[in-house]
Amino acid sequence: MAEESPQVRALKERYQQSLAEKSQTLGELIDRLASNKHQGMADIEAGDGDSIADYLHRLAGSAGMYGYDDIAQLARTAIADQRQGETENLATNLAELRSLLDRYSSS
Repeated sequence: MAEESPQVRALKERYQQSLAEKSQTLGELIDRLASNKHQGMADIEAGDGDSIADYLHRLAGSAGMYGYDDIAQLARTAIADQRQGETENLATNLAELRSLLDRYSSS
């Protein structure tokens, strides 16, 4: 296997440093979801006008690209929960996803 270039290592390091911010955003999503149980989940925004599904879709793609396959898979599962209206499963998966982000951001 070829060794990673310094540029690739720098990109991966920068992505890892962004995981704490991503965890913070997920925390805000969890709070909004809990306080808006009677509101449609599609109306809850992740910031910058993104829906939960949009935010999770970007997270799934970027995490997978940088080797965080467990984060990517859990984000895809949360997207499916959101689409199916599975509020409780979504909340559980968002909390688990946040825990993973916290774990990786501190390593």
